[in-house]
Amino acid sequence: GYEISHDGKVITVFSASNYYEEGNNRGAYIKLNPELTPRFVQYRVSKYTRRQNLRERVGTIESSALKSLREKIYAHRPELTSAFAQYDPSGTGKISVNDWAAAMESVLQLDLPWRMLLSQLAQTNP
Repeated sequence: GYEISHDGKVITVFSASNYYEEGNNRGAYIKLNPELTPRFVQYRVSKYTRRQNLRERVGTIESSALKSLREKIYAHRPELTSAFAQYDPSGTGKISVNDWAAAMESVLQLDLPWRMLLSQLAQTNP
């Protein structure tokens, strides 16, 4: 769950449920939009929730991280389109992987392994 205190200046987020027994309390996370408006998402583990093995948990976390990254990319579409155009003066609609990674890094200001993420985020031609 979460708790707001100190006249709305402090938010405490309980990031995992199931501390004591299944379904005992709520976990939560906060999602911020580009204007930094918080959206609270709560969840609870029930006795019917299947426990995931490590590989499944990693897959779930990776999927969630990619979804958040795609949302950030979508929110910065105009800036990214402009950055890509700088690397494509002829207007071919194609840029190199290095230029794509440089544009992503400069616009999103995220220190990520862009070349490794390419296949998850963009279409490529051989």
